[in-house]
Amino acid sequence: SCSAPSSCALTTSWGASLCGIRHSNLAMACMVYAQSRRVVCAVALAFCAASLSGCEDYTRDSCVWHSDLQITGCSYRGFRSCIEHCTYCIRDNGPDECGQLKCAAYCAKQEGEASCLSNYKALCSIALEEQNTLVGCDVDCSHGRRTTHATPLLFPLLLLLQLCFTKLTLPTFDAKRLMFGIVLIAVCALMQGCCEDPEHQLTWDPDFEDFKWKADWYGDDNMWRGNPSWTWTPGHEAEDYKCKHMHPTRPICVVWTSHEFNCEEQDFGMCKCVKISDESVGNWCQEWGCHSLEADQHTCSLNSENEVVCMEDAFPMYEARYLDLVNRQDEGVRTTGESLPWWSFDAAVDSAADSLGIDWPPFQAYSSTTRSAFYSYSGVCIVNGDNIARAQQQCYRWREIETEVMHCKCLAGEGDACLSWTCEERDVGLFSVLFRTSRNIDEY
Repeated sequence: SCSAPSSCALTTSWGASLCGIRHSNLAMACMVYAQSRRVVCAVALAFCAASLSGCEDYTRDSCVWHSDLQITGCSYRGFRSCIEHCTYCIRDNGPDECGQLKCAAYCAKQEGEASCLSNYKALCSIALEEQNTLVGCDVDCSHGRRTTHATPLLFPLLLLLQLCFTKLTLPTFDAKRLMFGIVLIAVCALMQGCCEDPEHQLTWDPDFEDFKWKADWYGDDNMWRGNPSWTWTPGHEAEDYKCKHMHPTRPICVVWTSHEFNCEEQDFGMCKCVKISDESVGNWCQEWGCHSLEADQHTCSLNSENEVVCMEDAFPMYEARYLDLVNRQDEGVRTTGESLPWWSFDAAVDSAADSLGIDWPPFQAYSSTTRSAFYSYSGVCIVNGDNIARAQQQCYRWREIETEVMHCKCLAGEGDACLSWTCEERDVGLFSVLFRTSRNIDEY
């Protein structure tokens, strides 16, 4: 009868097919079998490696806190740095706002400041109550944890490694290898998600003379130009407002444009009145909302050393350009049944139709879905704080245009005018879910 050497794990079918073959040929067949098994393992490992490397897409490192808003009690740099270490704030199908809340909850907890966590918890709770994008979200507003897509692949990968590096004699059972695999899986699982930055410490004294050059106290021509924080010319910003529509029966402007500009940026947008004063006390707008686009007056690109360099490039903002840009941002979002887009001067304000409790601008203006994509305008990529990192790798030249949203309330009025008012900035894009509310959140 034909029998296989003990060092070669042949199945019954292998043994039957090799009967009658000389022993030397049988040994060679065993070597071929062993080599083929290694090839299969190598191919499978390559497939797993390719699957894991596929996680390194633009959505993985998409978390960024670019907002000018800051949660009271949370540090400016530490909180932002923690946010940037989270993963997958944007998925392939759009922003993951539940994941964003979990990321921010984790970072608020890491701050170790009671006021930071309590204020974040308040904003998070409001978001869960009001936002229909968070239905079914299981975030704990007092703490959170993020994981990556790579976690589900770790277990099969480790099993495959176990199979490839065990002895060829099958079946075998090695308790030590099994325990090692279990421990390795546990360690890898614990390493997923956000990490706390280590405490930064200096173990050396910086050279003050070298500091002057690094701080740009001197120009390339070796001429001293002072501390860059000094302002050599007074800051200037011009503002221009024009009424577009009056109330049909009262002397109140209900729709107007706003234009603010200086040498570094230009803003253009519109404001709409959502609540007017009682006629018995006077005629003025009691509450209004504003939406505007802020365009940098320079474009940037990467040089041969992969450094960002920017140069002056005027980009005037005016009514026609504002409408064109908003239309491009919102492209594909509107349904075919809408007669007028929300940014139209003629579109009526309908507070009752807004399920989020935002008067104006409506929910579409806050949509972070459109902010994850960029588009070309006159050969230049138009980007924002959410997608600028990805655009830098895919665009030869880019210009940043940010969206600004405000909600204002009149504090005191007389006759036909509001005499004093307060405005609250509301963020758009990533993490805007925390500020997308008509409630007064100044205290947070």
